[in-house]
Amino acid sequence: AIQFAIERFWDASEQSMRDVIAAIPDGVYRASSFLDDDGIHRSTQVPIDISVKVHGSTIAVDLNFNKVACCNQFK
Repeated sequence: AIQFAIERFWDASEQSMRDVIAAIPDGVYRASSFLDDDGIHRSTQVPIDISVKVHGSTIAVDLNFNKVACCNQFK
């Protein structure tokens, strides 16, 4: 019963998210920003470049534009 309830919750969450995504016009969206630091080098900002492709109710997130190598979980 618990597993069934969890799966129903996941399904409802997925459908809700897909409805929101479907309201976004299809296309490629790009943005740039930065993290305050990488968690190790506290005085060094980490640039983040992202591309998001929207098609129907799906999205694809591309972080391959990032050129800075990090030495922790942001690899």
